[in-house]
Amino acid sequence: MAPPLARFLSPYHLTHLVVLLAYPLLGSGWLKVAFPRNNESLWQWEKQIAATCVAVLLMKFLKKDNLDQFLASAIMYLEASLLALLYVATRPDFGVFGVGVLVSFLGCAFLIPPRYSGATKAVPMTPAGLHSQILRPEWTKSDAAIQWVVLVHADWSSNSTALEPTFHDISMKYTTDNVKFVTIDVGRWPETAEATLGVPLDATGPACAVPSILLFKKGEELVRVPRAYLEGTKIKGSRLRAVDIVKGLGLEEAFEKA
Repeated sequence: MAPPLARFLSPYHLTHLVVLLAYPLLGSGWLKVAFPRNNESLWQWEKQIAATCVAVLLMKFLKKDNLDQFLASAIMYLEASLLALLYVATRPDFGVFGVGVLVSFLGCAFLIPPRYSGATKAVPMTPAGLHSQILRPEWTKSDAAIQWVVLVHADWSSNSTALEPTFHDISMKYTTDNVKFVTIDVGRWPETAEATLGVPLDATGPACAVPSILLFKKGEELVRVPRAYLEGTKIKGSRLRAVDIVKGLGLEEAFEKA
């Protein structure tokens, strides 16, 4: 069962939907009436930007890790395109364009993607719990069989927020007595990310290692996704789709054994 699509009815998604629909339904016509001197160039730019948006969004969709990530990046790209059209339509009178930039800035600052609040079997973990339950040096016979799936995430990482529905949905499907899911917020405990888990926080862009999912057994890391170099930096091109997580961590095999 996939994460419920009702999460896309949040104020964040609905507000951006209204903004994006407002331009073709109302904004374009109003700009052509209010700034008639730029009508011809605006029409040309609208056609060019529309074609570019289709191509770029198609590429983003094909490369997406999950639907949440795609929608967040699509919203940013489309609204940046609207600002470009607003600039073309209002030049050299930049008052309206300035208002648009201000509204966009405030929207990015205060209207952020919602955190996942649906069903899950993943348990939030503190550094103390990490050491006492997952990284401890001694194990009983029954505890030694447990595999721990650890999501390393941070509030400042938009990809972490986008991954949450996928991760928690996987936890609902694959949690057993011997496969347990936990999350640890390295935004709150950065020293745990780097010193304990080997997840660097200084990498940016495609090499950023947050979020990552690590698999532990008997206190030792067995594997992590996305794939990473020895120093922990993510290998470019590694992905975090649901199929990558399940296959990379061997969750199907572990579930069948259980």
